[in-house]
Amino acid sequence: RDLFVQDASAGIYVSTERTWKIRQGQYVEVTGITGPGEFAPVVQETGLRILGQGRLPQARKASLEELASGSLDSLWVEVSGTVTSAVFESNFLNLYLEVVSAPIGSATAGNWRGAGERSGRGTFDRTT
Repeated sequence: RDLFVQDASAGIYVSTERTWKIRQGQYVEVTGITGPGEFAPVVQETGLRILGQGRLPQARKASLEELASGSLDSLWVEVSGTVTSAVFESNFLNLYLEVVSAPIGSATAGNWRGAGERSGRGTFDRTT
């Protein structure tokens, strides 16, 4: 289960084994143990409390170079590019983008639980 939390200063990945009934934009308090993670620091969740409704942070416009560097890991970002294909895998829609004429891996667009189709492929060529 993937959970990312962000405040005005930074974001971090929270490793959790539970399914939390939280929504984007809510204020939460996470308790846990910090660790180095495989790529960046993580929090191994031991508790989570919903504090109330808030707003999503402003998405930061990201360049291809910033995405490739990993410096924006766990942050809410905005990317402009052309969707060249989409693949449903393990309840996620992975979008393949072309940004500044250079292909980048995939960006997970959202969880498709209950969407009926669990796997599939499509092509788009749409700028988004």
